[in-house]
Amino acid sequence: MSRTHESPRVLLLHDRAPSHVDIIQSRFPDLELAICADRSALEDTLDRFKPEVVFSFKFNVNEPLPHEPIFNYESVRWVHVAGAGIDHVCTWDGDRITLTNSAGVLSPYMAEYVMSAMLMVNFGFPQYRSQQTRHEWRQHAWRPIDQRTVLLVGLGHIGARVAKDAKQNGMKVLGVRSKTESVEHVDELYSPDELGDAAARADFVCLHVPLTDGTRGLIDSEVFQRMQPSAWLINTARGPVVNEADLIAALKEKQIAGAIMDVFGTEPLPKDSPLWDLENAWITPHVSDSITDWERPMCELFCDNLERFIAGKELENIVDQERGY
Repeated sequence: MSRTHESPRVLLLHDRAPSHVDIIQSRFPDLELAICADRSALEDTLDRFKPEVVFSFKFNVNEPLPHEPIFNYESVRWVHVAGAGIDHVCTWDGDRITLTNSAGVLSPYMAEYVMSAMLMVNFGFPQYRSQQTRHEWRQHAWRPIDQRTVLLVGLGHIGARVAKDAKQNGMKVLGVRSKTESVEHVDELYSPDELGDAAARADFVCLHVPLTDGTRGLIDSEVFQRMQPSAWLINTARGPVVNEADLIAALKEKQIAGAIMDVFGTEPLPKDSPLWDLENAWITPHVSDSITDWERPMCELFCDNLERFIAGKELENIVDQERGY
C-alpha cells in the first residue's frame, strides 16, 4: 500500500455478524462499519455505503457468495475473504483491488481432522465398525502409525502443518508440490509430474491443494491404479480435485482400501450419490474447519490486516490471481 487510509469504510458481509463484530468494534471503535446480512441487499448496501474495504464471510446457504458486484464497485480497494480457498471468487482488477484470504488461520484444526482420520484407519476402526454391524467378534493385528507413510499433495499452510503432526507421530512424510525447495518435516519431495510414483509408496494420500485449472481432476483413475490396495485417500481440500466417478469406481473395485472425504463436487452431497452406500467411503459434511467460534480468529486476522491497511503497509496473505492462492 502506498498511502494511508485514515478512516476507511468497511463492509462486513455475513449473515451472523453479531456473533463476532465486537472484535472489530473493540479494536477500531471509530471505524465506519456497515453489515450486510442479506445477499439480496448487497448492491443497495454498496450504493448506500460506498465501502473501501469488504470483509466477506459466507452466508449459511450452499450458493456462491455474490463477489462480482463487490469487485466491480468503484470505491472498493481491498477485499478479505474468510477462508483459504478463493475458487468461488470471480476475477478482479489487480491494479485497483487487493484480495487477501485467511490461509493458515485454521490449519492446526484441519490437520487435526487429517491426523484423526489416519489414526482411526490405522487402528482398524472402519473394520471393527463393519464387524459390529454383523455382531462379529474378531481381532486383528495392527501396525503402529510410525511404520506408515503419508503423501501430502500440496504443502501450503495446511499441508505443512499435517507434515509436522505426522512427523511428530513418527510417520514417513512424502510431499508433492511445484516448488523445489525443501520443506520442514517432509522426508522426500516430488514434483507434480511424479505424483503417481509418490502415491504408489503411500499408505495415506492426503489432499491439500487449492482448486485451480491445474488441480481440477488431479486425482483420477491413473492415480488410483498406482496407489496400494491397502491405501486410503483423505480429501479436505476441494471436491473437484478428485474425479468423483473414478473414485467411486476405485472404491467399488477395491483398487484402494477406502476414502475419507469432507468435500465434494456438489454440496450437500446428493442423496442419490453412490458414495453414501459404499462401506469403504467415509463421509463428513465439509466440517474439517468448523471449530467452535471459528469466526473469531478470522476476525483477528482481518483486524491485524486492517491496521496495516490504515497505516499504508503491505497486507498479509495477498492472493496471486494467476496462481489462484
